Amino acid sequence: MEKTRSWYVERELRYAPGDTLMLNGLKEAVINLETDLRRTHLFTRFEVKPLIDYDSVATVRFFIDVDENWYFYPSLIAELADRNFNVWWKEHRRSLERINLGFSLNHINLTGIQDDLRLNYHFGYTNRFALRYQRPAVSRNTAFGIGGAYYYTEYKETAVTTSGNKLVFVKDQSNILYIKREVSALAYYKFDKFWNFQLSLHHFNNTFSSEMAATYPDFFLRGDSRQKYVQGLLTANYASIDHSIRPSR
Repeated sequence: MEKTRSWYVERELRYAPGDTLMLNGLKEAVINLETDLRRTHLFTRFEVKPLIDYDSVATVRFFIDVDENWYFYPSLIAELADRNFNVWWKEHRRSLERINLGFSLNHINLTGIQDDLRLNYHFGYTNRFALRYQRPAVSRNTAFGIGGAYYYTEYKETAVTTSGNKLVFVKDQSNILYIKREVSALAYYKFDKFWNFQLSLHHFNNTFSSEMAATYPDFFLRGDSRQKYVQGLLTANYASIDHSIRPSR
């Protein structure tokens, strides 16, 4: 492997040195190791070969041969600012001013331990910037990981109320009405090969046009033009499927 660190791959495998295997369970062990390798999404090809040594105490070594994935994914962004294509086509008469353009950069294995770095930026009717980094393992000998993110979005048009089961949007020419900011911090804990826990804290700092806040006082309640709050989430995840996108068992 050129990029991926071997200790991280060993961390993701369900077997460790010294584990006991039955001879008739060797085939199943190979399948399980292939499943663990597949679930990392780091390799395009992998092959597991067992070698049994009968010299003293019967031991088995697994030789793993892999081809690494392409880890860096740049892409272009072209999207509509409206809720769906029908709204853009009929209500806004296919206005090109309501199209957002930009780029996205994504690296899914930045330092060789499946750490994910994402950068998104687009401009146009809605300006948006996003930066996120997730590191599933702080170091070789720990089960903890960390992450963080920053999101910033500017809206020239936003929904302020409903009428007849339909959202009512307002705007002030090309002025920015609504700004959303979010900063988050994450901590991961890998309990074993199947259980993972994640604790995340999110701080939101949103602002609304003071003129619009006076006209629509229920947007942030009490006519406020600024909204701040903190959100905490604790997630437990158990996964034993053989493929996260197309599971067969």
